[in-house]
Amino acid sequence: MKIAYIILAHKYPEQLTRLIKRLDSDNTSFFVHVDKKTTEADYRKILDLRIHENIHFIKRYKTNWGSFGQIQATLKGIQVVLASSSPCDYAFLLTGQDYPIKSSKDISNFLLQNPGRLFMDYHTYPQASKLDLHLRYWHFMVFGQHIVFPKEGQFKNPVFTRLWNGTVRRIPLRRKLPSGMIMYKGSQFWCLS
Repeated sequence: MKIAYIILAHKYPEQLTRLIKRLDSDNTSFFVHVDKKTTEADYRKILDLRIHENIHFIKRYKTNWGSFGQIQATLKGIQVVLASSSPCDYAFLLTGQDYPIKSSKDISNFLLQNPGRLFMDYHTYPQASKLDLHLRYWHFMVFGQHIVFPKEGQFKNPVFTRLWNGTVRRIPLRRKLPSGMIMYKGSQFWCLS
């Protein structure tokens, strides 16, 4: 059974190395995305892993929390795995800060006992009519600051906060779900067959 691990790494090169060593076997491949915001020193340490034939690096994106960059990195990882010369039976999405509590052999045995199954954590979004902050508002990164629009009271500077609050109170704009749409949420990480 061949397993591909797509790893979204941000920092801690030593931890990433430990993760890969723990999961490494004759039947595993690693496709590593290194956040574009990673320090140059950490990036150089991570690139030292290139000496292994089963470790591949994918195009880098900026991956701020909750940003589209995370999706771009994930999709690029999937694309590279599918285009790989050695097809896999399963693909996992992990972070560079994950660490397995089971050995590579235990993981393979579990997957052999569950042929063709995929593993994702998801569930319906409770009370979609009462959408939370993440869904009711638009989210932007402006000069490195997370801006939630049109939400009041999100700045430390009292003058700027007063101006901002006065503006957004006049804008009744809120996001709404399209009629009949069912919302789901869950973990970003998975195992697909």
